Amino acid sequence: MGDSGITPSKGYWSQSPDIISSPLIADPQQFATPFAWSQDMNVPAEAGSRINPVYVRAKNLTGTTQQGWFISLYRSPASLFLNTPDWANNALRTDKGNTYSPLASTDANGIIAGADHFVLDGTTTSQHMC
Repeated sequence: MGDSGITPSKGYWSQSPDIISSPLIADPQQFATPFAWSQDMNVPAEAGSRINPVYVRAKNLTGTTQQGWFISLYRSPASLFLNTPDWANNALRTDKGNTYSPLASTDANGIIAGADHFVLDGTTTSQHMC
């Protein structure tokens, strides 16, 4: 929230610290603590499993409280030339069947995790997806 594109991130663009692969947890907000923000919280997805939870989080970089935000995730066939049609029709769904996870209101500089986790199906046997 409020990211102008100058905030540096670690690693490649595909290694977003705000997309977290993890086993099921009771409270996704455990990923929204200052300690968790500074750690790699990822656990490898389980190949062959239909239940691979993917959690999302965001940091409010603005100086004001933010509310009404949602996060969506998409998957795409691996490609050297990724075009919008490759991913636009491949939205991941949450455990509740939505194509987005709502974010609760968060104070300035606060960290918030999505209320619902996305489900990454590890049984896809067609092409490799990113």
